[in-house]
Amino acid sequence: MDDILFPESPSLVPDAATLAGLRAELNACVSRWLGASADARIVLVSSGGTTVPLERNTVRFIDNFSTGNRGAGSAEQFLAAGYAVIFLHRRGSAFPFRRAAEKALQQQQQQQQPPPAGGDEGDGARGRGLLTERDVAACRAALAGALQPPEARDRFLSVSFTSVFEYLALLQAAARALEPAGARAAVFLAAAVSDFYVPEPDMATHKIQSSGGGAGGGGLSLSLSAVPKCIGLLKQRWAPGCYCASFKLETNPHILLAKAAKAIAGYGVDAVVANELASYTYKVQVVAASGAAAEVRIGAGEGEAGPHFGGDEEADVEVSGVAVTHIELPRASAAVPIEQLIVADIAARHGAFIAAAAAAAAAGGTGVAATVPPPVPPPAALPHAATLSHA
Repeated sequence: MDDILFPESPSLVPDAATLAGLRAELNACVSRWLGASADARIVLVSSGGTTVPLERNTVRFIDNFSTGNRGAGSAEQFLAAGYAVIFLHRRGSAFPFRRAAEKALQQQQQQQQPPPAGGDEGDGARGRGLLTERDVAACRAALAGALQPPEARDRFLSVSFTSVFEYLALLQAAARALEPAGARAAVFLAAAVSDFYVPEPDMATHKIQSSGGGAGGGGLSLSLSAVPKCIGLLKQRWAPGCYCASFKLETNPHILLAKAAKAIAGYGVDAVVANELASYTYKVQVVAASGAAAEVRIGAGEGEAGPHFGGDEEADVEVSGVAVTHIELPRASAAVPIEQLIVADIAARHGAFIAAAAAAAAAGGTGVAATVPPPVPPPAALPHAATLSHA
């Protein structure tokens, strides 16, 4: 039975018929992928940011800065590594493979400028290294069909969302569809999920008027509720046998490792890709328990509720019981996407997770692997100029 995550907001989640159709499609894909190979691996990649509607007939909403490039780039890398991919993405956000063509086309169009006054028209667009209209038309035609390489098309399914209400309902459906895959399934939670929302009963029905925000018409006050934390549900109930890697982005480096450790200790995730806003495009940390998740410790003298973070800490919060892999690219490097290194690391950990689950099953256990710090790709296997270190 599905968990009802927003019981007070029934009209904002996908309806029963939509979810039933999606489940059928997901189940068929997972069954086909598992039947194609005894070694098949499947990953659910979430990508892009969720919105928080402020009105039932939504005009205004709260959003975040996520473009979906990290999730889209990671989906590309998982496909290249042989995974089947369920891509749960924000509508209109970056899309695997297509994003590179869109960026190139946009850059070329921006460069298309008429020749300077008195210039030689005979130089032409090609002479200036720019696209002609015929080039643009050809690029658009290629873009329309270039969703992914032909050899990967049978291993890719996209599911789209906009609001946080849609996202969590679709995440639950996709995660539950992975259950038959057991340890061969992975969840890679790269989406930027809203932490707060407006319950449907508290929403305006129509567009909030700019003159209606107070006695003077100059402001708007909102009361927001906390979005349900679903990573624990995913690991415990939706797909308990899967490998789960979540993401943590912070602006304060003093709490980043502690927040990642809290996700491991509190929700049972197998790894956390932790990054800072100022450097997320070229530097990340992959954090995992160095032993059992129960041995992870955060801060000193904290109660059972765990540590509280104010966000303005000026010293590193103490953390023990975790192993950290640092992945960094030179800031000027654009030749190697950092997603290539992140996915190589997570895929290696997932492989160790699968092996541990198989060993547990052979020994008469549950077949669900315990979290262990598996080996990561050796430096020689990494792209040139990348840095990988362990702590």
